[in-house]
Amino acid sequence: MLKKIEGIVLRTIKYSDNSLIIQLFTREHGRISCIAKGVHNKNARFAPSFFQPLTIFNAEIIFNNKKDISIIKEVNIENSLDKIRDDHYKLTVVMFLSEVLNKTIKYQNTDEKLFDYVKEMIYKFENDSNSSANFHLYFLLGMTHFLGFYPVNNFDSNKIFFDLLNAQFVNNFAESQTVDKEFSALISQIMKIKNNEWWSLNLNSFQRHKLIEILLNYYTLHTGINIKTKSLDVLTDVFS
Repeated sequence: MLKKIEGIVLRTIKYSDNSLIIQLFTREHGRISCIAKGVHNKNARFAPSFFQPLTIFNAEIIFNNKKDISIIKEVNIENSLDKIRDDHYKLTVVMFLSEVLNKTIKYQNTDEKLFDYVKEMIYKFENDSNSSANFHLYFLLGMTHFLGFYPVNNFDSNKIFFDLLNAQFVNNFAESQTVDKEFSALISQIMKIKNNEWWSLNLNSFQRHKLIEILLNYYTLHTGINIKTKSLDVLTDVFS
């Protein structure tokens, strides 16, 4: 069945010398796998560059619920994200986030609100000229709204420790379950950021790295998926 979709590239895998397997997060069908054939042909309808991480496009695919892989027939790029591709810092952030999304988003689990959030934030990141250093922290914490485990921001002078399991701030520190006072306060500050001004939070490289470790641990606890990424070390080096 020929269908029109809007998709965000999560991952691309070389299938053969002339074909790619694309992991897509789509608005219509959630996560799906597609094959793009003939990408290196002289008159190819689409090139490998169309399928870089977090590229957003409209496509026509041959879709069949009974098969694992759909076939891409036509691709129309909505935004090639040139500003991100030309910025080493932004590109590193996008590579990291695409890994996290690839591990987090499930197959054929339609979630239009999550799709719209990811798309909107990618566009904001593409067009923003401020520092990109904190974007991944803001993005991942914001995405928990749609995944069902956004924290309660009840941080105050008594409740100063973030409880990872119960997603709220508490007054007692437990070694394996709560975050220390400094980083609990920073998590609360990120939650208070308005108008997508992720650059407004002043963090050093150690704080930024520690916060992303905390957030990945938080994701692991609430999704049951071990969120380890190959690009985290690169991300840390870039913003050190």
